[in-house]
Amino acid sequence: MGLDHQPLKKSKIPLWFSGYLLFVFVLSFFRIFFYQSPKLPETNKITLTVESLQISGDHMVLEGNNTSLIYYKKKEFPKIELGDQIEATGTYQYPKRNTNFYLFDYQKYLLSKHIVYEFSADKIVRVQKNTSFFYHIKNKILERIESLKSRAY
Repeated sequence: MGLDHQPLKKSKIPLWFSGYLLFVFVLSFFRIFFYQSPKLPETNKITLTVESLQISGDHMVLEGNNTSLIYYKKKEFPKIELGDQIEATGTYQYPKRNTNFYLFDYQKYLLSKHIVYEFSADKIVRVQKNTSFFYHIKNKILERIESLKSRAY
């Protein structure tokens, strides 16, 4: 009377898929727990092409083609249009973290737009004027909208 050996059952999940899941889990673990935010640049200058421009009262906010958001607070602003290449002098800083757990997280919002730093500019100089036809059209449309806003309705 010998023991009847039953053949091993084959797993329903292939071995390579199990290995892939383990790899994704380990990679996610290291990205979450050992993530280091990028270091602030050493320079105090930034050069970018203006892709978004908002003026409100005494401050101007510029977004460009890299990972920074520029704040400029003055009474008078230099003549800057979309598509212009500018050079700003100032200081880099990280966006402030959310202090209340359930409120809007500005830092995560900026990261979703691939903006890592804020830049407080002391001086902004236009290096090169816009040469793109599409930016020229966009600037004319925005200029027209602003002229309609300023009129009394």
